[in-house]
Amino acid sequence: MNCKSFLRSTALSALVLALAACGGGGSVDSGSPSDSGTGDPAPGGSPGSGGSPGPSGGTELHAGIGASNAQPTGRPYVWSQEVQVEQAIKGDDPFCIPSNQPATPRTGGGGLVRVCLGFRNMRAVPVTVTLPPGLIFVSDELQSQNGLVLTNTPIVVPPSTTTWYAPVYLYCLNLGRLPTTGGQNTYKTGPLTDDTSLLELLALLKDKQVPRSFEFKLQQILWDITDGTGLTQDDRNALAAL
Repeated sequence: MNCKSFLRSTALSALVLALAACGGGGSVDSGSPSDSGTGDPAPGGSPGSGGSPGPSGGTELHAGIGASNAQPTGRPYVWSQEVQVEQAIKGDDPFCIPSNQPATPRTGGGGLVRVCLGFRNMRAVPVTVTLPPGLIFVSDELQSQNGLVLTNTPIVVPPSTTTWYAPVYLYCLNLGRLPTTGGQNTYKTGPLTDDTSLLELLALLKDKQVPRSFEFKLQQILWDITDGTGLTQDDRNALAAL
């Protein structure tokens, strides 16, 4: 088994364990929220500055993706002004939710990259913050994976005078790096990707519902882009069948 095959096998095993440990969940039910967020990423854009794309559309050299250690590129993401967001973003672990906060199901998809987002909603009603497809969370450590949002991910933030935390699962952009291991991992809010290969995947996923059972396959499809030569016909067929 070569190094790349070993890394893929190790990362997939971690994903299986993460999904199994998570159990149920999915999107948090909304009460009477007001929608917010920045919408979809720009439909066009140039590849990242980390290098040139491969002949088949692979993005292993694009900024922050695959083997690249550069910062991901794209349009800056602006958080909703209806909530305050902690920018010291830690990895998700069993201590993400404080003891005085009711149990909060995770949202998002994937699970190799997991962040614990802290919000403060000073309004009298819940506020929905929607993480848009294409949003990247950038690891502060080069040995840890960057995370990507692939589908609209709503987070309903209840009114609270203290910080309210939400665990969010993300898809891995770097097969050769380590997945989230806990709160010792730290992240910052990155851009909405302008990588053309990732934008193609987002377009194929637009308006699709991704069942929990497909998250494992979707991570493999993403790796075909980030650490392979691009989407295969089997990938396209699987996405079309959703």
